[in-house]
Amino acid sequence: MLKQKNTKDEYIEAVKETQELVSNYIIENFEGIKTIEWNGWSTPKGGGPFAINSSMTVNDYEDEDNGKVQLSYIVGHEYIEAYTDACLLVSPSLEDIEDADLMQKEFRHQGVKKSTVGSPNAKIKYN
Repeated sequence: MLKQKNTKDEYIEAVKETQELVSNYIIENFEGIKTIEWNGWSTPKGGGPFAINSSMTVNDYEDEDNGKVQLSYIVGHEYIEAYTDACLLVSPSLEDIEDADLMQKEFRHQGVKKSTVGSPNAKIKYN
């Protein structure tokens, strides 16, 4: 029983650290961010002894088909910056393709862009 509690505490700490790392990266490197809402975490089946996913919604973004769009992170993953950039920025090669990167195009329309100014007034809601 104690081992289960310790494992759960380790999961919670790992999720917290990852959520803070991602949130800080976004707030420090992107302007136009108003809200980051973390939507929980899960341990996928077959993902190994310490596989954890956590997801968030940025600026309450929704699409017509799926509702709120969640960006999913693997806890402790080393590619936080590259994944976040790919999720929030329109790829120049897809700029003129109508249905490509709709979420990224909407973020650009909202004024989200990579910037040293960041978004110091963004509100973060942790789960």
